[in-house]
Amino acid sequence: MHEQRMSQLLSVYMLISLDPNFLNYNVRSPSYLYKKIAHEDSNQYYNGKKTFSHRYIEVNKIENITLGTWNISLESSYRLYNRNPVPNMLYFHSGVGDRRSYAAAYYTLPNTFNVTTFDYRSYGGSSVMDLTESGLVADSIRLYKWLLNHSNGDDYVMGDKLGASIATHMVAKLQKENLVPTGLILVDPFTSLSDKIKEWFWPLGRIFSWMPWYDSMVTDVLQQNGLAFDTSRHIGKVDCPIMVMAKYYTDGLPDKLALIASERDPTTQGTVILRQTWWSPKDNWSTTLDLTKDFLDECNDFKKSKGKI
Repeated sequence: MHEQRMSQLLSVYMLISLDPNFLNYNVRSPSYLYKKIAHEDSNQYYNGKKTFSHRYIEVNKIENITLGTWNISLESSYRLYNRNPVPNMLYFHSGVGDRRSYAAAYYTLPNTFNVTTFDYRSYGGSSVMDLTESGLVADSIRLYKWLLNHSNGDDYVMGDKLGASIATHMVAKLQKENLVPTGLILVDPFTSLSDKIKEWFWPLGRIFSWMPWYDSMVTDVLQQNGLAFDTSRHIGKVDCPIMVMAKYYTDGLPDKLALIASERDPTTQGTVILRQTWWSPKDNWSTTLDLTKDFLDECNDFKKSKGKI
């Protein structure tokens, strides 16, 4: 009993150090603030007129779970790459902060997509519930289905760091229902949270990972508490093209995940593109347009080829 308690304390300590906002330190604000920001940003011009719309979407009626969302669109006359209808994107932010923390992405991504971003349970203005991987994925699945019923055009999914793991797990589960997005974009993803801890606490994390007790005190405890976020386990079940965006100074985990994804059948599950970049969802750069244009073409070609199989 004492050993189990110590292992849980160690895991919780590492998680808090890794991402303070992931557990009970999530950024939360009154709901009116998100509506106010959406209204103000709709009146701002940056590479064109963007429209923010704010709404709460119920994803679980029994447990009364609602997620705060923003939809960001750009007037068609300002789009650099016009596609008709405009492709949609469901954006999963990282574990740090809330949807307000990634405003830079909302000024670049809408040049190509109609973007829907949201706050996870217990984040932002969303319902306060237990933070577990299964709960986060279940919420995301219901939100994705809601978007399918309220939009036209191709549907893309993009996740950043922790969001990349949740997004991958969601897409893998949707495959069982024959619901497959047009493409999946992962920004600085990790193979698993246990692997991320090894790399993050350099050199302590790497030293700890060599210890015989690491799996029992970290990896196993994360799994027991529903916090494994084992992206490598789910990515093989993704049946659409994948683009992995890795920073030049990354820890190597995005490359490892891309290699695992490349083991899928490219004919029936899509290809994998690994792209190194300086861009991140917190950078107000337009380079994301050049990074995604050829990927969208690849996704469209794959979609047409699947129709012939």
